[in-house]
Amino acid sequence: MVFFLAYRMAPVEAGATDEARQLAQILFATMVFVPVTLAALGYSWLVARHLPKMAVITAVIVVIFGGLTLWLQDATFIKMKPTILYLAFGGILGYGLLRGQSYLEYLMGDTMPLQPEGWMIFTKRFAMAKEIAFAL
Repeated sequence: MVFFLAYRMAPVEAGATDEARQLAQILFATMVFVPVTLAALGYSWLVARHLPKMAVITAVIVVIFGGLTLWLQDATFIKMKPTILYLAFGGILGYGLLRGQSYLEYLMGDTMPLQPEGWMIFTKRFAMAKEIAFAL
């Protein structure tokens, strides 16, 4: 939500072409989104003295792809972030399923009380949803 609000409120030069306007909006939104993501992690640490693993993984990807977007002034990288994130999560979960393990339980076990069978079902569905989202 922060990214989209910053995108809509981005300062853009009058008379800019559509392409220049869109790039300026994406760069501004990325400049806002990366620090907000890191601040949210910091707040989580202050409040709970614990960082959720999925939030850390997402933050790392946001910082890497957001940093590349800002450094190279190319919106392609921040646009790739959801695809890379879904592919990575889907692939990791699929690999765990092949090994007979629920990596979601490892990532989210402290937030959701499920039995081992429930974790396996949840992991299968989550991995499938990520692979379908990647295919779309």
